[in-house]
Amino acid sequence: MNPIELSKLIIKHIKGKISEEEREFLDSWRNKKKHAELMEELTDINQVSKELCRYSSFRKDETWLKVEKRINPQRKVATGLNYLIRVAAVVLLIVSVKLSMQLFISESTDESFMSNKTIKAGDFKAVLKIDGSEDIIIRDTLTYDVKRQESLLAKIDKGQLVYENNTSITPSNIDIQVPERSEFMFTLSDGSVVWLNAGSRLTLQQPFSDDKRNVILEGEAYFEVKHDSDRPFTVNVPGENSIRVLGTSFNVNAYLTEKIFHTVLVEGSVLWKTKGGQERILEPEQLLSYEVNGTQIDVKSVRTENYTAWKDGRFVFDGEPLFKIMQSLSRWYGVDVNYLHPKIKDIPFSMDVEKYEDLNTILEMFEYTQKAKFDINDKGVVTVSKFSH
Repeated sequence: MNPIELSKLIIKHIKGKISEEEREFLDSWRNKKKHAELMEELTDINQVSKELCRYSSFRKDETWLKVEKRINPQRKVATGLNYLIRVAAVVLLIVSVKLSMQLFISESTDESFMSNKTIKAGDFKAVLKIDGSEDIIIRDTLTYDVKRQESLLAKIDKGQLVYENNTSITPSNIDIQVPERSEFMFTLSDGSVVWLNAGSRLTLQQPFSDDKRNVILEGEAYFEVKHDSDRPFTVNVPGENSIRVLGTSFNVNAYLTEKIFHTVLVEGSVLWKTKGGQERILEPEQLLSYEVNGTQIDVKSVRTENYTAWKDGRFVFDGEPLFKIMQSLSRWYGVDVNYLHPKIKDIPFSMDVEKYEDLNTILEMFEYTQKAKFDINDKGVVTVSKFSH
């Protein structure tokens, strides 16, 4: 019996609607010690509560509709189903499929099965280069004073980098690179705060000059810019595009591998200027999209949290194509992605989940929709294929 069918039996057992024949089969199945331990765990209310908390950010209502249809496709979905049974059934299906898979893995020789390779989330890390020579690897355990001309340029306190606002020293060329599977947050000399996402790079001079504040970005960053009417803040992105601000909060996505650059404004005001001289002013809760190899600029109203949640430790996607989602996951988990069928890339998915979960957990959530299947081999390559019904 496959894990899905086994899950259905366990759910029937919890509801007290299992037949005598089904009960005999279930009793026979759990005669094995490891099966008995699994059954005890799946029917433990504390375990159910724990898993419910773990998956609370996944769309339980939508998941339940799919579960109900799969449990009894001939019946209309009940709207007045007892809440506790409803929650328990959803969680039990998730847990039982997951743990049953683990049992099947131990009895299988298929080395490409997804759960064989656990892919951990990224962590806090950056490489700081000063004047093209010194490399400082910053982690959350590092405490260090960065000095130039015998003067303090910046302090690193347990990974927290803060630049000094000391205009008496000659500015240094700063290069901050955040590799894949990493993220970083730091404070500039003017008090502005920057979050850098995985695979990103920011270059600038510190301290800033008396009349301007310029930075160059490749990748994704969230800025909280300190207001200074005498020194406008400019973010330069690839292709000679720039974003000019005075004091505001906004997110910029400008990876060199992307065909479209994005910036979303949380508060304040920004001016996007292209190489060709096009200009657009954004208002809060607006998203600007710019075609890298064209001249097309689109602006629309959006839910900004979908674009900024990454800095707060979450992945939030609302109907995004799988290809776009997997680009973000690939950078954060440091994996390559292979699609067996091109059309799979366009399948839309929605989720809101902690980004510090193992990649396996997130891909399992996707698999519950039965839209796509994910396999991770020993080299950490994710292969995406059609779900077999």
